[in-house]
Amino acid sequence: MSRAFRNFLIGYLLLHLLATGVFVWGLSRTVRSLMIDNAKQQMTATAIMLGEHINELEQGIHAPSLPQYLKQLGQKTQFRYTLIDDQGSVVVDSDTGTKDIGFHGDRPEILAATIDRVGFAERYSATLKIPMMYLAIPVLPEIENHPAGHIRVATPAVPINAAIRSVQTYFWLFAITLSLLTSFLMALIASYVMKPLSIFADAAKQVGVGQYDSFPALLNRNDEWRSLADAFRNMQSELANREQRIIHNRDRLQAVLSSMIEGVVAIGPQHSVLIANRAARQILGVKEELVGRNLLEVVRNSELAAAVEKTQNERTFSKTDFQTAADTSRRTISARVSVLPSAANVDEEVPGVVIVLNDITELRQLETMRRDFVANVSHELKTPLASIKAYAETLRLGALNDESRNVQFVQQ
Repeated sequence: MSRAFRNFLIGYLLLHLLATGVFVWGLSRTVRSLMIDNAKQQMTATAIMLGEHINELEQGIHAPSLPQYLKQLGQKTQFRYTLIDDQGSVVVDSDTGTKDIGFHGDRPEILAATIDRVGFAERYSATLKIPMMYLAIPVLPEIENHPAGHIRVATPAVPINAAIRSVQTYFWLFAITLSLLTSFLMALIASYVMKPLSIFADAAKQVGVGQYDSFPALLNRNDEWRSLADAFRNMQSELANREQRIIHNRDRLQAVLSSMIEGVVAIGPQHSVLIANRAARQILGVKEELVGRNLLEVVRNSELAAAVEKTQNERTFSKTDFQTAADTSRRTISARVSVLPSAANVDEEVPGVVIVLNDITELRQLETMRRDFVANVSHELKTPLASIKAYAETLRLGALNDESRNVQFVQQ
């Protein structure tokens, strides 16, 4: 199982569980709200019935028959009934009878019933140690429009909470089972849909190592993968053709550079050698490979460095002559530096350059010999030319008519 496929299944399962969690949460709130409304209706009905019964009694909530009546009513309805007078004191309770169980006038449901005629509250009971629901309504005498007290009906919220937990447990088990089933089906579907992805990955790896004959075999599919496979095959063919052209051009370039007697060195903006032929190494007297090294660190020469810097800064042609180090035999090198022709140089702040090197040691030696020869010849010809000039001047000034000497001067 590929990592992408595994991540897809995990994401699908998490999304499914998240959707289930939101659904269960919303369903739980809805069901709990309905159950609480149903409980409130039952509590309200019994409270109203009890209020009507109390109004029929002569002494109202203080009637001596109410403790026993409330006890029997609580046993039948499974509710707890509490009668509270207008001062907030408990008069009678279906569970404790007339025993004082504390002041109840400040309870939320009592305060709400005083204002809205019906008060409802849900809270944790410190006495029973369980969550409870309370509903209170006022007791109205027939004559006065002033409540003589309140009737409070209480029931545990535990059954509702247990029912909600049962619903949640059922839905979670159902959701997990459904998630596993749909995940298995989705895995089957996704494995079919995403299988070409591994095929393309293998084909891309083959392209990465220069193998262009591994075509994705998706001829039996009629979807986007088929179109992608066709595009991939076209790309492979184009890459193969381009690689062949690049290799052919490289071989021709290598052949041309190898056959040149001039040294050719191409360096980048940071003076790192990009290309260097064998003649360049021989001329510079460098035995190791130059490609990838800093040329100006290998060939420490100020004239060459100045010419390279000038060409890079001014983007113009420059020429210089320099001499190699005198470790073996000093040679004179002529360097012509020009901007490296590259599309990348248009946007580069500092361009690369091409350096063409020529060993002009012998040419300089021949020029020196020529100068020395001319100087020596000039020196050697001065004396006989002076003598010839003297004899010629003598003949011109009259010795030509001296028959006894003129022939001697001409012979000289």
